[in-house]
Amino acid sequence: MKLLRRTLSTTSFFDRVGRDWVRAWDERLTPWELGSPNPIYQELIQKQHLAVQDKRVLMPGCGSGYDAITVCRLGRPASLTAIDLSSKAISIAQSHPIPPQFKDTLKFQQQDFFSIDTTKYQYDVIIDYLFYSAMDIPMRSRVVEQMYKLLAPNGVVATIIFPLQLNNENETVGPPYHMKLEHYIEKFQQHHFKLIRTNTLEDSIVPRRNRELFALWGKA
Repeated sequence: MKLLRRTLSTTSFFDRVGRDWVRAWDERLTPWELGSPNPIYQELIQKQHLAVQDKRVLMPGCGSGYDAITVCRLGRPASLTAIDLSSKAISIAQSHPIPPQFKDTLKFQQQDFFSIDTTKYQYDVIIDYLFYSAMDIPMRSRVVEQMYKLLAPNGVVATIIFPLQLNNENETVGPPYHMKLEHYIEKFQQHHFKLIRTNTLEDSIVPRRNRELFALWGKA
């Protein structure tokens, strides 16, 4: 696994593809992708910070799909819909072997998050990792508004905040944009969410250690 796949040390990659996510995948310029399951999902599920059993789950920006398969295998949701804007990413995700018992549970599909029909689909859990923090700052309100519409009344949004802003890092340079919990609180509260709890993560990969925080949100 190349180090490029394990770090996000450069913020210029997105400019090299015209700030176009589909083109980034088509050209395989995806430095955020690990190329393997992220160990934090096993930690979150085993410690019961992330509860998805028998739930309807949505994972926007699923990329190559490793994490969706991990959540499905360990968490046992009723259904898990993993979407990405890139057809290339979805093609990679669909190429992975999926245990037979989850073939009817897990669905990968190419779709724009904002095109999901909020009058037709409702989810118990929405998992956000490198989705909200990858959105340009003017788009954040729209993201949270759509999450609220897609969430069932007693549902939760599970966010893994990364990269946490340290020292004087420029929060306007990205994606992904350096974030603080306060950035999430401000925007989520504006759209009628409440913070339920946060948990530190012990199993982050080395380049992301101390740069990730789990936060769980519910409707206020």
